[in-house]
Amino acid sequence: MGKMSDLDLQIKELRSCGETILEIAETLAGIFSSHAAEDTPPKAVPKEKLKTPAFEEVRHRMTVIAQAGYSAEVKALITKYGARKLSDIDPSQFEGLLKERTRSESRRQETMGKHSFLSASASHRWINCPPSARLCEEYADRPSEYAQEGTDCHELCAYKVEKALGRRVKDPTENLTYYSQEMEDCAEGYCAFVMEEVAKARERCTDPLVLVEQRLDYSRYVGIEGSFGTGDCVIVSDGLLHIIDYKHGLGVLVSAEKNSQLSCYALGALDLFDGIYDIAQVSLTIYQPRRENVSTYTMSREELLAWAKTVLAPAAKLAYEGKGEFKAGGHCQFCKAKANCRKRAEYNLELARYDFEMPALLGDDEVAAILTKADELVSWAGDIKDYALQKALSGTKFTGFKVVEGRSNRKYTDEDAVAKAVEDAGYEPYEKRLLGITAMSQTLGRKKFEELLGGLVYKPPGKPVLVPESDKRPAMNTAINDFKENEEDNNYGKDRK
Repeated sequence: MGKMSDLDLQIKELRSCGETILEIAETLAGIFSSHAAEDTPPKAVPKEKLKTPAFEEVRHRMTVIAQAGYSAEVKALITKYGARKLSDIDPSQFEGLLKERTRSESRRQETMGKHSFLSASASHRWINCPPSARLCEEYADRPSEYAQEGTDCHELCAYKVEKALGRRVKDPTENLTYYSQEMEDCAEGYCAFVMEEVAKARERCTDPLVLVEQRLDYSRYVGIEGSFGTGDCVIVSDGLLHIIDYKHGLGVLVSAEKNSQLSCYALGALDLFDGIYDIAQVSLTIYQPRRENVSTYTMSREELLAWAKTVLAPAAKLAYEGKGEFKAGGHCQFCKAKANCRKRAEYNLELARYDFEMPALLGDDEVAAILTKADELVSWAGDIKDYALQKALSGTKFTGFKVVEGRSNRKYTDEDAVAKAVEDAGYEPYEKRLLGITAMSQTLGRKKFEELLGGLVYKPPGKPVLVPESDKRPAMNTAINDFKENEEDNNYGKDRK
């Protein structure tokens, strides 16, 4: 590209930015204008210059206002024109609609930057165990390297999507603490998935809205001010609202089906854009690349609103008031009080009624009952140990226990000095090992790896694992199933004779 073309492109970008800024400024000026300003007659415009605004232009202006925190005012304005949604308004009224001036006390400004008490990410817990919301307030946040790694990857994902959309954004890579090739691959895959969904949205309407790291306030649906979360990606189009959430975690497989976190985000997006766009269905997607998990759940707008009314709002009221019953279960995993919660202890200690009998002495139903709790029991025991260790290090004495120095392995103080000393003595200090598949793929690149080594790689069958029936993996053929199949084959042969 020549210097003149480069300059021309820069000028176009500046003009575009300037137009956007002026548009937002004009919109906000209208919102905050006084009654006196409203009474001032508008400047006369020659009739020949007047034209009916396009529907997309009007929708864009209404979207800007809604994103500024005035979705309620937008809905009121649409209602004022005798419609439930923007598309129902006669195009001849668009000019008057755009000239409307609204005044507002912005709730968004009041809550901006504040912590969300009933956070969407913790909704699965406080919906199932309402009093845990107030209980967790007593515990300080304990950041972990896993959480920071997830934050880094979210930042990288947001950058790649914004860039793919043609927006001017700064590459955050050099400032990411846990950046790796794996993180890069995960973010690239996520971006490709999002852009595929954007392409589908563009087939449904000419001006879909794509929001990245969007603040979504669902206070109206829970009845508690300052209830909000941040949606990784929100795609709004006629007919469909799509919420996409990235999960970097490797430990827990997350499903989109009736996912309360994403449902809260969807409610926040509905509060902003329902009526501006004709939303009939809501899709929730979990993108979890390290578990090879892309899960999507779709429901009607009415189903979502019914859930908000019958499940979310009642639980939120109890949680805010610190009422309701404590309840233990899978939702305890990320609870701050999980280590010393009495209800969780009671839940897990129910296994003590079996008096640790040998498994062979238990009935199949009893074994099944234990299996449903075994993983949680192990997790709970680990949490108890971690909690007790931290308390002991702080000076608490537990009867029958003491803190000692654990075992450790010898390490070199200076590996370079060790290598030199061994080489000087005439020995080889390094062992030669074949790179693992992941490392080899990163070294060669995916395409070259498949070209050179595709025929030299195989995946052996995994070790049998007993899992709940809800697991999406197909069941293995056990010995008894193989026996039954052989018996059926033999009987089939006899019947043919």
